[in-house]
Amino acid sequence: MSETFYYLRHTAHYRYPAEARSAYGRLTIIPRDGGGQNLFASHLLMDPWPSRETTRPDYHRNTCTYVQFDQPHTELRIQAASVMRVSRKTPDPARLPRVTWEAAAQAVRTVLTPEGMLHVGNETAALAVAESRLASPLIDLTDELRKFAMNSFAPGRPLVDTVLDLAGRLAESFHLTPLTRTTEDGMLRALRSGRGTIKDLTHLFIGSLRSMGLAARYLTGYVFSGGVGQVHSWVALWVPSGGWVHIDPSTGELVDRRYVVLGWGRDTWDVIPLRGVVFGDNVGIRPDVQVHMEELDPDAAEERAIEIRTAVSPSGA
Repeated sequence: MSETFYYLRHTAHYRYPAEARSAYGRLTIIPRDGGGQNLFASHLLMDPWPSRETTRPDYHRNTCTYVQFDQPHTELRIQAASVMRVSRKTPDPARLPRVTWEAAAQAVRTVLTPEGMLHVGNETAALAVAESRLASPLIDLTDELRKFAMNSFAPGRPLVDTVLDLAGRLAESFHLTPLTRTTEDGMLRALRSGRGTIKDLTHLFIGSLRSMGLAARYLTGYVFSGGVGQVHSWVALWVPSGGWVHIDPSTGELVDRRYVVLGWGRDTWDVIPLRGVVFGDNVGIRPDVQVHMEELDPDAAEERAIEIRTAVSPSGA
């Protein structure tokens, strides 16, 4: 099959030890539409339902829902259900442009010039490339990071070979640990210890690429493996005349149809699925998050999409 259908359910349950008086949040739990995947239907449920709620694209065109809760509550449930079709093809490395990594870095440096825009087509796309080579809040481009990356960057080596070598080194040597709260020094601690979360590994891979002048961005979403789905993160690298190529540093391989993109940005702070502020006493807790991902045949996908489209939220929408 050239396409795969998924039903996704992302649930978060907050239980506060004391009453939360009010709360504000941003939810990024509706998958992106486009780029090799199509969103057939989605539905968002919250209990209690927020006093104010609006959905709009953020700067990176990710679908974000902004909510405000004015009513006191001790529990909060958030659930997003979606039906997806993924037709993304895994690129053949031999068919990607055989540009050297040095030429790619030069193309990134000059992408905002009239000549450079020929590689991307328009100013908006050029800006996306240009900002993806810069340091960001969780990815500091240090000499230590560049020294680590240079072991894969031989002079004149083709870009794709170079990046897959770096991804393979990370996949082989890095020890993944359970997800924890993201910290500003997580990437460098991961570099020095060879262990950390999938977010740390993704930041380490992006930082290594950016330290050599390449453009790379952070992707968050889900991966379907072994019959189950889980929250995951990976990297998109910009290849001149080849577009954005997705690579998973935890496997060292190019991404296939098992992956569903929620959103992308400079690093994980741009696309945290659930982010907000709660006002009250002793309410700083992490939610219980559950992800259900199910592969469907086309008929079942259409039936499930109809169920989601005809669901009614408490607001009457």
